[in-house]
Formats: sequence, structure tokens, C-alpha cells
Amino acid sequence: MNNQIPKIKIDGERAINLMKMFDLTETELELMNNILSEHHKNKTELEGWNEPVLMRYDELKGYVKGNVEIVSQLIGSLIDYVRDLRINLPLVDEKGDN
Repeated sequence: MNNQIPKIKIDGERAINLMKMFDLTETELELMNNILSEHHKNKTELEGWNEPVLMRYDELKGYVKGNVEIVSQLIGSLIDYVRDLRINLPLVDEKGDN
């Protein structure tokens, strides 16, 4: 299996689709692209990056028909990462001062 990571940028129609499907913001998508760019500069190979992984559109729902999509391991891990940041690092505090 080829472990070479192609230079990937999520833009255009692909970006719009990912944002809609996985409820991502433009900021989260930009972060994903920055990570992809930095990763490609530092490491061009990653074992299993293109293996399929099942992702849920809505994490509050289960792995049921209409709530899942098959994506590459690399994209799936980036989606999980930005979702975790959203949960663990709110952009605005409760007072709205952030």
C-alpha cells in the first residue's frame, strides 16, 4: 500500500460539502487545511492515511443510515480533531468576553 500523502487542500465544492455534512465552520476548515499543509511539509508519508473510516455527521446520533459517511483516515482524524477542539476549547466564554 502506498503511504505517500498527496498534497491535499480542502477547498471549493469539497469544502462546502464537508462543512454542510459535518457541521464545520470556515475557521475549523481553515485549521484542517493548515494542519494538512504543515503535515505535508514535515512528513510526506503516513501509514494507513487513506484507509476508509466511518464518520457520523451528527455525533449525538448513532451509526445509522443517513448519519454516516466513509472518508479517508486522514480526513476523519482531522474532523475528530476540530470537533474535539470545539468541545474542549470554546471560542467564546460564557460572558462573551473572549
